Amino acid sequence: MHLWQWMNGNSGALQSIAAIVSLLLTGVTIVVLLVTWRAIRDQAKEARALTAAAKEQIGVLKVQTMELTNQAYAASAASKATAVANELAVESNRLFQEQLLGEMRPVLVFAMTFDPERHATRDAVKNVGRGIAVDIQMCLGLPKDNTPGRYLSVRSVIGAGDEVAISLNQKLMRESGITIRYSSLDGRRFSTVIYMRDDSVKHDFAEYDSD
Repeated sequence: MHLWQWMNGNSGALQSIAAIVSLLLTGVTIVVLLVTWRAIRDQAKEARALTAAAKEQIGVLKVQTMELTNQAYAASAASKATAVANELAVESNRLFQEQLLGEMRPVLVFAMTFDPERHATRDAVKNVGRGIAVDIQMCLGLPKDNTPGRYLSVRSVIGAGDEVAISLNQKLMRESGITIRYSSLDGRRFSTVIYMRDDSVKHDFAEYDSD
């Protein structure tokens, strides 16, 4: 009973104390809220800074990626250009070799020329190629599998533009034909097949293995 009386007697003081405690609690709450708000604000600033840094890094990575892509394209283009250049070099070498071989190749043909001293035509084998023909041999008849009959030596050398007279029987020429085989200075073997068709002379040329 004394406690209740004391509280009733001191109610005003107790209410003042309760108000003060309430104000203190409110102040503490406000302080906590301010601290929390500042912490959230600082975190937000840090988050924005991190976001900006991340965006900047992404931009740098994009630039690096583009540079790497361009380098890859450049490397691919350079590789293709190198491959094309190599192909052109190989083709150029091949054409040069063919041209060189063509320059060294003899070509023997049948030629009928007029002899002013005898006032008559004569038969001859003429080299119309640019290379020198050596080891010239002739055989009556057309070759079969590059193995004609017996060859007779005609002449050792016929230079470019030169000719050697031969005596031909036109009947045998028409019926059998003639095969001439010869070599170039670089060792290649050639043959010229000469025959007649419809009163005109025909030629077939071939290169074959000397072995």
